[in-house]
Formats: sequence, structure tokens, C-alpha cells
Amino acid sequence: DDDFSSRAIEKKILEAEQKALDNGQVIIIALPKPNVITALSKWIKTFSPQLSYEEMKAQNITEITKPFALVPVSNLIVE
Repeated sequence: DDDFSSRAIEKKILEAEQKALDNGQVIIIALPKPNVITALSKWIKTFSPQLSYEEMKAQNITEITKPFALVPVSNLIVE
């Protein structure tokens, strides 16, 4: 899109997040604009940590709120 306002970027990130939850994966392609990179960086920092069951139990974590992980696009290709 041509709208690089913070509000528009936030909306697109939330849409991508919902698609990832609904479909199990999403690919985000973004222009390297400073506010886009900043928004994506902040969003990535909100992902739930990648912990084992034992680590979750030790930290008393009972729910994974954002079960996302960054992976190479090649991991998403199915032949």
C-alpha cells in the first residue's frame, strides 16, 4: 500500500497476525521505510518466547498469547 502512516501499518500488522492465527502462517513483505521497520520490530518483540514445557512451568506461564516465530520463507514452501 501507499499509506505509511503508523495507523495504517498497525492495521496491516494486525491483519497479518490474524491471518497467521487463522492459517498457521503468513508472509509479510514490506518496504524498508523507517516507520515500517520500527513497527515490525516492536511487533516481533511482542511474540511469546520460545520455551519448552519445563521452562513454561518454571516461569508459571499457562497460556501462549502470541505463538509466532520468524522462519525463512523457504520453510513455508510446499512442493
